[in-house]
Amino acid sequence: MLHARDIKNEPKFLALRDTMSNAFNMGDSARFFTAVTRLEDYLLEQDDLHLYYTQRCNEIVFLMNTQKIFEAYKKAQALSKELRERGLDTELYMAINMMGHINRYCGNHEAAKKAFNEVIRLMEKYGYYESIPPIYMNIVNVELDDSPEEALELMD
Repeated sequence: MLHARDIKNEPKFLALRDTMSNAFNMGDSARFFTAVTRLEDYLLEQDDLHLYYTQRCNEIVFLMNTQKIFEAYKKAQALSKELRERGLDTELYMAINMMGHINRYCGNHEAAKKAFNEVIRLMEKYGYYESIPPIYMNIVNVELDDSPEEALELMD
């Protein structure tokens, strides 16, 4: 089950999330990975795979923020493989989104746009409509690197 119950307002979740967020924002690798592991363990215990995989993405973003791109790539590939093996197609967009960010960072703009367009397709398919606008902005940001005129057209 992806959402066992809504735990986002429970004190334990909030404490674990805040500890992880603080370490993330400080760029403290030791504290971040300890805190995110504790949060992920808790989310698995609560059977909330959606929030669990969201934290897995936070690991990838943290690695990118600390310029550990190859490590981020390996984690994104592992996440994609795990989601496919578990048949969690509704969550696969997360891994593809991370690959889009990694490709953009590495200058592979066509692969980034392809990934972000696939994310939009999956989000529409599985009903994640409220999360689609930021993905369009990811595409706009890629276009800004290559073609500001195209980016402006996309914004319209």
